[in-house]
Amino acid sequence: MQLFVKVLLGAATFEREITLDDNVGMLEKAARMLGAPRIADKLAIADIVGVDETLGKSVLNTAKRFGKARFAQKTFPRSRDTGLRAQSH
Repeated sequence: MQLFVKVLLGAATFEREITLDDNVGMLEKAARMLGAPRIADKLAIADIVGVDETLGKSVLNTAKRFGKARFAQKTFPRSRDTGLRAQSH
């Protein structure tokens, strides 16, 4: 079994980097699974009007509050067929 790791360098934290228009549905679902309805509602609105700079900070703060590893597990659940599901940009 071979494992490969891809490292990406970003200008901001992971949570801010993935807070994109294409990812808000995934992030909203993760927030609801964690029991964070306020940020989930913000993400639902962003799905309609688009993402702004403040939303990335809110997602980061939510990840810190619930634990960044736990947030990542809810955001990118394992799949038997495809491994981690993430959207690239």
